[in-house]
Amino acid sequence: MQQPQISDDKKKEFHKALLALHGDIEAVKKDESNPFFKSKYVPLPKMIRTLKPIFQKHGFILSQPVDVTNSSVGIENVVFSSIIHAETGVSDVAKLALPKIDDMQKLGGAITYARRYTLSALLGLEEADDDGNTATGKTVKRKSKVSNKDSF
Repeated sequence: MQQPQISDDKKKEFHKALLALHGDIEAVKKDESNPFFKSKYVPLPKMIRTLKPIFQKHGFILSQPVDVTNSSVGIENVVFSSIIHAETGVSDVAKLALPKIDDMQKLGGAITYARRYTLSALLGLEEADDDGNTATGKTVKRKSKVSNKDSF
């Protein structure tokens, strides 16, 4: 099905509303512990609880469906995070294909992670300092090993 053409005026209105939405989003504090990686993260329910009133204030709807697609590697589950501007109907989306997972518990966990990651990527979310070092001006010396364990 072909999507209808979106006028430049509607796109401009969407981007103005998105800019206002971004102005109201503050960094979300990482307050859940991941004992496996010895790190902290922001749980998906907290992200959504924090963002939902801001979305509503600026006329945006959040949708995070999971779909099954047939790709070049076979059947894949794909997680989408989409924001739709109610007034213009213009939307933006981030999507992430999941690896093949046969265990439903593991698939559920992967979907939750993918929802958090795609939402974070879609909105360009930042995380708040969770150890207080920013407020004191101190820096934490870490080993030079590169890791993604502190991401959403």
